[in-house]
Amino acid sequence: MSVQAITWAYQQDLPCAHKFVLVTLADNWGGLGEVPLKTNHFSQICGVTVQGFENIVSDLVGRGYMNIQPGHRYSLNVPSPEIEQKARPALGAVYLLKIGYLHKIGISQNVMDRLKNIQSTNACDVSLVQCWNMDMDIARKVERAAHNRLRAHRVRGALFDVGKMTAVAAVDTSIEERG
Repeated sequence: MSVQAITWAYQQDLPCAHKFVLVTLADNWGGLGEVPLKTNHFSQICGVTVQGFENIVSDLVGRGYMNIQPGHRYSLNVPSPEIEQKARPALGAVYLLKIGYLHKIGISQNVMDRLKNIQSTNACDVSLVQCWNMDMDIARKVERAAHNRLRAHRVRGALFDVGKMTAVAAVDTSIEERG
């Protein structure tokens, strides 16, 4: 167990399941070298399916939080105290909100705060439909591409008169194109 690694994992701005997996892996990582990635064991601890655990680990690798080595071993990219966190891209999300009968596609580094802010200035009920986590630079491009796809249905700004599935498809397609 590495207290530094657990503290680092806990401080990351990640969805709950991702954070829980990262904290669990940090708790089982000695802080030195690589240790076996016991997929079945860790998925049970985290309360997710093996497939769900593997998807989260793959996402954590893609985001630069950890590495998978030959022999199904892992290591975490815990920065030393001297290294500043500025090198890591800002994490954010593309979100889809339902506002009355309209859908809003936007970006934020804190979706729940954004949702509360929009709700406080709206007479209609506002609900979170879906959220896609990614680096903010990519989120900006995905948002722009999704807005472009739905431009014929734009009511005002980022509000579109489309159904949920059409809005989700616009974001999904924009993400797929970013590769």
